[in-house]
Amino acid sequence: TPSLAIHSRYTLRLRPDMDYISAIYGAVVAIGGLIGYVKAGSVTSLLFGVAFGVTIAWAAIKLPDKPMILLVLSCVLAVVMGLRFLRSFKFMPSGLVATLSLVQVGRLGWSYM
Repeated sequence: TPSLAIHSRYTLRLRPDMDYISAIYGAVVAIGGLIGYVKAGSVTSLLFGVAFGVTIAWAAIKLPDKPMILLVLSCVLAVVMGLRFLRSFKFMPSGLVATLSLVQVGRLGWSYM
């Protein structure tokens, strides 16, 4: 398997079956939840952002052959954050997460066609 040597002792193994795009998307969602908590003190952002982000990243890494889980989570985030964006018309953070979620839904939905 291809690998990326970070240091002579540590090697990052690239797995061809892992959904890297979804894993990065999950990390962005989780980090967004943390930022929401730090900047605004929003415990809801912390709980849901980290919960969704970690679940998405976990599914992308451990269950790459079951994209339906990722598709459902991405749809939920697209709807919830899309509605928040339509109420506030503030792109950050709801518009960004809604846009990323819609891209993810399109990408995963395309894989089912």
